[in-house]
Amino acid sequence: MFEFGGGVVAILFALVAAFGVMMRKGSLAVAGPVLVLRKFEVTGPETPSVEIQGRPSGLVAWLLTTLGLDTLTTLRIDEEGAVLTSASLSGVLRHLIPATAISSTHCGYSQPIWLLIIGAAIFVFSMLSASVSGTAIFSFGVIVAMLCGIAFWFQRKIVIAIETTGGAVFGVAFNPSAIEHVTVDLARAQEAVDQVHRILLARSRVEIR
Repeated sequence: MFEFGGGVVAILFALVAAFGVMMRKGSLAVAGPVLVLRKFEVTGPETPSVEIQGRPSGLVAWLLTTLGLDTLTTLRIDEEGAVLTSASLSGVLRHLIPATAISSTHCGYSQPIWLLIIGAAIFVFSMLSASVSGTAIFSFGVIVAMLCGIAFWFQRKIVIAIETTGGAVFGVAFNPSAIEHVTVDLARAQEAVDQVHRILLARSRVEIR
């Protein structure tokens, strides 16, 4: 039997970092924090629009929002174009993108499956080491594996983004959770993107006429 100690733990954490970087390559990324939704609205057909609003995840952001301090991020898309507003304690940043400058829309769902794989690997290594190093290593491995599972659950995210004709990407990423009583899955996110697509097509037909 091999003795499992700090060296193996260090190797496992190195694998976590390396595997995480590899899994994130090629994924759609938008600037800003992952949001907890407070509003997700798709309207039409008379006044078609999509509005998404959320606060950064975490206890501090929740407390600031509860106290009335604006830390909200809002993305609104209608026939005129898109408006992305990001507010924080340091100030407010607003992006205005006219409909004519939007070249494509994107929707994606990602989850860090590598966390589950690493968690399972740590659990197996801790079981193998229990017969040599005792229950302390096993207990540590179980705790780390559980933390990997919790991190996996809370790091799942849905991304909705628009790309401009110049190649810039603007959008929001949010958790598919019901913490703020607003639950959105990939199907509803795709519905929003389809609505944006219809808005842009209608706008282009009007301009051609």
